[in-house]
Amino acid sequence: MCCCAALLGILGAVWLGKGAILRGAARLLIVEDPLVRPDYVWSCEADGAYDRAGALLRKNPKLRILIVENHPNRLVQAGVLPNGEEVARRQFIARGVPRGHIEIIPGEACNNRQEVRLMAQWLTSHREKQVLVLCDRFHSRYQRSVFDRLLQPEEAAAVRIQAVPDRRFDETNWWKSRIGAKELFRAYVVLALAHCRCGDPDEPIMWNPEEYEQRFRRTLGGDCR
Repeated sequence: MCCCAALLGILGAVWLGKGAILRGAARLLIVEDPLVRPDYVWSCEADGAYDRAGALLRKNPKLRILIVENHPNRLVQAGVLPNGEEVARRQFIARGVPRGHIEIIPGEACNNRQEVRLMAQWLTSHREKQVLVLCDRFHSRYQRSVFDRLLQPEEAAAVRIQAVPDRRFDETNWWKSRIGAKELFRAYVVLALAHCRCGDPDEPIMWNPEEYEQRFRRTLGGDCR
């Protein structure tokens, strides 16, 4: 009887404290750097980041917006969709950001690490500037780790992370939403892969149909018609 009572007590304590445990699991993913008055803002496609950047600029009219140039995907190359920089520019302008306050960092990055490397190059010629990075709340620790690994210490110190909460969930209620649970799981996987240095490759495979066909024919030893 004593053992059963103890077990029930433990299970009851776990049940009553599950909210704190689940909130703690989410908080491990979150980094919030001490805020300073930034000179530039860079958005990592966080939910609500465009609105947040627009609000920051209304408070500080001297603020500038950074957009890192991305490698165009096939739909962009075919002219079906506009490039990511133009989409971001339109979103910022729609929120009251003057066109002259938007600066493009060239380079055609293919992934987050390449974006950070382009940011590092930009920081070398803007050493006195502070950059505020708006990123998804559950991916803020990952983003901080990427900056700390790829940037020099003095450059990393000039970059501050602001974790932007998703409008659908945050660390206080993520388990009540299927989307929140998926995002938390994905954030832990991305963070684990980053620490193992096997995730987010620097050079993703870019498939070219003509090159693939030629390679396929060479593999068969001749013309495949």
